[in-house]
Amino acid sequence: MPPGIYGVAGAPGVIARRREDLAIAAIVVRKNAASQIAAAMQSAFGVTPPSTPHAVTGSGVTVVGIGPGRMLAIADAPRDFAQSLGDHAAITEQSDANIVFDLSGPKVRMALAKCLAVDLDRAAFKPSDAATTSCGYIGVTLWQIDAAPTYRLLIARSYAAAFARLVADSAAEYGFDLRDGVGQP
Repeated sequence: MPPGIYGVAGAPGVIARRREDLAIAAIVVRKNAASQIAAAMQSAFGVTPPSTPHAVTGSGVTVVGIGPGRMLAIADAPRDFAQSLGDHAAITEQSDANIVFDLSGPKVRMALAKCLAVDLDRAAFKPSDAATTSCGYIGVTLWQIDAAPTYRLLIARSYAAAFARLVADSAAEYGFDLRDGVGQP
């Protein structure tokens, strides 16, 4: 799906930015190594690893808890996560396997409510909250970046076109602006 404005004319209610410039790694903590990983993450990234579906950010890296002893690490620049964390975790480079979409705008919650089985109400889902779920049958990991709100969604690269069309359809009545590039919308 090419970048552009879709749906109703005027100021878009939902803005999506495809992010292909991020370094992404899956981290699975080895048995009995939680304290070593915690120390390594604190030293390398300045964060304590989340033990719940939550995102923590420090030193150019966001770590998202996706399950017991399982995390995603996302950086704005190339990063050698294995060197930073040592052999206390199984670390799999995921940058080429996944794509990230940053979604924002005054109608983003309403558009995502059409295809996402997570309550994004301000009282239920706050900045740094995360979830791994499906969005229109497409597996996603998402977290809220800020109170605006801006959501970051990580999906398998092979579903990027289907996901963009799904969000464009969900946001068509509000106006949808799809952009490529770096940085937050």
